Amino acid sequence: MKYLRIISRILIGVMFIFSGLTKAIDPIGSGFIIAEYLNALGLNFLIPFSVIGGIAQSMVEFLLGVALIVGLRMRLSTLFSMLIMVFFTFFTLWVALYNPVSHCGCFGDVLLLSNWETFYKNLIFTPFTIFLFLQRKHFVPTTRKIGEWIALSVTCLASVLLSLYCFRYLPLIDFTGFKPGTHIPEAMTVPEGEAPQFETTFVYEKDSKTQIFTINNLPDSTWKYVSHNTKIVKEGATPLISRFEIGDYKENRYVTDSILSLKGHLLVLTIPYAEKVKFDALERVAALSIEVPMILLSGSVEDETISLLGRYGIDVPYFYTDIKTLFTMVRANPGLMLLHDATVVAKWSMYNTPSVPHIKSIMGSDSEIVSAKSKMEEHLVMGFFILFFSLLLFVLNRFFRHVARKS
Repeated sequence: MKYLRIISRILIGVMFIFSGLTKAIDPIGSGFIIAEYLNALGLNFLIPFSVIGGIAQSMVEFLLGVALIVGLRMRLSTLFSMLIMVFFTFFTLWVALYNPVSHCGCFGDVLLLSNWETFYKNLIFTPFTIFLFLQRKHFVPTTRKIGEWIALSVTCLASVLLSLYCFRYLPLIDFTGFKPGTHIPEAMTVPEGEAPQFETTFVYEKDSKTQIFTINNLPDSTWKYVSHNTKIVKEGATPLISRFEIGDYKENRYVTDSILSLKGHLLVLTIPYAEKVKFDALERVAALSIEVPMILLSGSVEDETISLLGRYGIDVPYFYTDIKTLFTMVRANPGLMLLHDATVVAKWSMYNTPSVPHIKSIMGSDSEIVSAKSKMEEHLVMGFFILFFSLLLFVLNRFFRHVARKS
């Protein structure tokens, strides 16, 4: 039983830490997932608090993961772990049966699982949490109670600070379809031979008799159309960017292809909610708009968009884009994305808007090198997180056990 307890603690602890971190580094993305669930449950009045809910959820999951591995307040930790997993097992069964959302979002955009895959995952992990709860009396406190509560408080604070940093300055690691280095037109397509295959059959009626036909074998005009049915014959890949449409306010048409066909550098200002932009948020952007080719993609109505541009004296072409797409492009309101030949080079939030010399320095550099540098930094951050938290958990575990033996 001893080794099974160790395995269960590590397994569930790592799962909770991974799940918590993926949500903590992308609080806006986590908020969108929670908002989809709230909408499906008819709890729309709670949607304004969805980002706060995402931060809280990531904190709880990260806290439980650290507590289980280090051995902090094990009776409470095992109880809450079991309750959470049992609840989500039944909840994800409902999600899998009725598909109110496209995917669960339990690991953010890092690892996308289908609704049934999420349910099966919970079926596998839940017995381990039940086992840990039943074995709760066999866990020896690692240190004094006050020490455990201090460690848990520091863990909570670290998780919240990480979420707030990523909310303010963009996620440390970008898992969206618009990460630096992505050629947007290519990301919107599926490789040849990997697209899903569909089959459509048609039902026609003649002389009170119905018959099913295929698209290649339709009847003559003496038959009367009744209905049709389309089904997936072969599952296929989905594009990295499944929805990206840019609309012209004035002409009421899509201009996505025209924008993506522009050559050279283009600075894209994304504003999902024009009415929520802070007073001084676009002062630096106004200076950039004079020196750098720029367009605005807005999720608000045209009057609010024009009013915002006029307030800062920004004179750039403006277009309409879906709010969720804008937040997928840049997790900020407002945000900036630098493109070169429709390839993402760099991204910024309103809190770290680049200066004119900085942006011109980037534009004067090789775009591929800039994108590669951004990717390398993300890999270093990811490696640092893995190494740092592994060492931290090991050191905490050894420290608390040493203190417990001394006392």
